[in-house]
Formats: sequence, structure tokens, C-alpha cells
Amino acid sequence: MNNPCIETGIDRLHSLIEENNEITLTEAAAQLRVSRSIVEHWSEALEDARMIVCSFSLNEKNLMTKKHHRKKKGAIENMKRQLRLFVSSTKCPEESKLRAREREVHKQAKLIQRKIKELEKYKAARSKVEALIK
Repeated sequence: MNNPCIETGIDRLHSLIEENNEITLTEAAAQLRVSRSIVEHWSEALEDARMIVCSFSLNEKNLMTKKHHRKKKGAIENMKRQLRLFVSSTKCPEESKLRAREREVHKQAKLIQRKIKELEKYKAARSKVEALIK
């Protein structure tokens, strides 16, 4: 004997998400031919039952399978690690260049201070000579 099965709108939404891995709320509503608000309520029920994951982009709600969400999250974490590695590898040479320039500036500043003191001595000696001449 056949076991009759009733497919609800929520079942159809869940099947649609499973088939596509990820779909926007608007696309799901269009494909299921129901209003966006109804699909939103169904998606909230599926999310509450932990059957799907909902995420938001700038202007749209995205519905996705848990497996696809984990895969996306893993890819994002991997990109973050690669970015941190890239930043740290480019940061070190730039920092060492900056420190080298900083040391050079300090050397130049000390040299300038010595020259200023020397000039002040010459200026004082000049003043003494001018005073003697007068």
C-alpha cells in the first residue's frame, strides 16, 4: 500500500533550499509563487527548527543549507587567515625600513645639535673678538 504524503509550503521551501544550497528570499518567493512575507515566515520556522541558516546581505535575506553555511564560513575563515598572513608578511619589511629611517633621522638630529653647539661657540668667540676690536 502506498503511503500518501502531504507536501506543505514549508516542505517545498526546504526542498528548494536543499536543491540550490542558497537562495534569496525574493527568488524563493518567485519560484514558489507565494508572497515574500509568507516565505519569510516559513524561513523563520525552518531556522527555528535548525533546518536552515538565514543570513542577510545589504538588501536581501539569504536562505541556505547548514552544510553550505559551514562551507562558506570555512572559506571566509580561510580568507581571513590568508589575509592576516599577507598583512604580517608585508608589515615586517615596512616596519624595519621605517625603523632604519628613524635611526638615520636620530643620527642626523644629533649631528645637527653638535653643529649648532659648534656654531654657538664660534658666535661667542666672534662676539668677544668684536668687543676687543671696538
